[in-house]
Amino acid sequence: MSQGFIPPHGGYRKLLYLLDRQIRRLEQEFVEEGGLRERMTRARLNERARQTTRKHR
Repeated sequence: MSQGFIPPHGGYRKLLYLLDRQIRRLEQEFVEEGGLRERMTRARLNERARQTTRKHR
């Protein structure tokens, strides 16, 4: 076997491992930062605050 060859079962295990890591990372991000709606609201509020600060200078 060549060095770069991954047997089918090894590739499958690697895929499952990587998917599991990604799911755990996404779950942690969701817990820490909230969902899409929460992040969009936060971004909107931050932009409004930035615009208000700019107007009062």
